[in-house]
Amino acid sequence: MKQERKGSTVILQELTPKGLSPDKKIFIKFSDGDRFLNRRAGTISEALRKYKIPVVYDISRPQKVYAITTVDGEEKMTRALLVRFYARHTWPDGKKYTPYKPELVTFKKLSAEQIKTRKVKSEQRFKLLKAIDDKYGGISAAEGSKELEELRVLLGVYD
Repeated sequence: MKQERKGSTVILQELTPKGLSPDKKIFIKFSDGDRFLNRRAGTISEALRKYKIPVVYDISRPQKVYAITTVDGEEKMTRALLVRFYARHTWPDGKKYTPYKPELVTFKKLSAEQIKTRKVKSEQRFKLLKAIDDKYGGISAAEGSKELEELRVLLGVYD
């Protein structure tokens, strides 16, 4: 009969001002990782459960910070979490370092034809809403009208 092992495989990587260290510390159990960090039992599991960014500080070496990168093959420290950590963390020298830059949100540039069709649709919507408001006094009163049906087709309700 095969025995189940207690604990989960956990991988820790040191966080430095230059970024995530390539050296990985692999532990078979959480308790082994806790001992390596000179912390009480349950520190790693508590960090995973309680905190948004899975980071643990080594109390015997004050300048060492470790990220819990992987637990049982599941990635815990994403690029977004690294960006967030470095944006907030002040190092012992009093500085903040940003080796991981946040990804910029860009919008696709519309062609002149796309801009024109959007403008035409916007004007059509405005005209239909204005006609409904003038003629019926509101959308709820215009139920079943020709204008409201045109507006619904324009908005893509019947697609």
